[in-house]
Amino acid sequence: MFFHSFFTSGEKCTGGKHAKNRVTVLLCANATGNEKLQPLVIGKYKKPRCFAGLCVQNLPVTYEANTKSWMTGELFSKFCVNWDKKLKRKILRLLDNFPAHPQSIPNLTNIRLFFLPANTTSVIQPMDAGVIKNMKQFYRKEILKKQIQVLDTKTNFDINMKEVIFFISNAWKSVKMETIQNCFRHTEVMSNFGTEVVSADQDEDGTELIEILKSRMTDEIFDGGIEAYVEADNDLQTCELPTDDDIIAELLGKMV
Repeated sequence: MFFHSFFTSGEKCTGGKHAKNRVTVLLCANATGNEKLQPLVIGKYKKPRCFAGLCVQNLPVTYEANTKSWMTGELFSKFCVNWDKKLKRKILRLLDNFPAHPQSIPNLTNIRLFFLPANTTSVIQPMDAGVIKNMKQFYRKEILKKQIQVLDTKTNFDINMKEVIFFISNAWKSVKMETIQNCFRHTEVMSNFGTEVVSADQDEDGTELIEILKSRMTDEIFDGGIEAYVEADNDLQTCELPTDDDIIAELLGKMV
């Protein structure tokens, strides 16, 4: 997920200029949608300037940092261990075969990790069935609100990490229980939630706000179309992929 520029894109940029900064976000919720963990947000800097005088523990997210803003096995394990310590019951956590998801994490007593079959993420992973996309839509809606505010006040458009964190938190809170339940039901991971409920929010993708902006700005800001804006970071790399040497070393380790 990018920030710090209005039109965002991945490696290819069809309009405007590349985003300068990025964050990686981990989302986790239970099947009924009534428990959503604080997002894990990974930025580039341990102490951004905008954090001055701010207690990181009081942020509405768990914040970590590394030089590429990527998820790593170490950060993922730390997140799971800290969560495990707070749990008062046993849970099963569904995971895909993401390179930064360790196959085992020591010292977990309440969390059992269950890895989904390879190449099935888009089919049977509930979060990828619409939950993450829904959250991103609400996040972009926050960005668009900021852009409208900038137009009204005739100030420069700029977003710092503190704002991004609160945008992410607000977006995650906006994802409805029914949306999460529908995604679990759609993947048939869980199916006993009763009648399907369609979200009542008719502007979850920010289309209405985009139209307001387009009426007040030049079309160049949306070069590539609204769809390009909505799908800007779908293929963004979020972790370091293993090299051939890494794969060989792992295989040899299992053979010993």
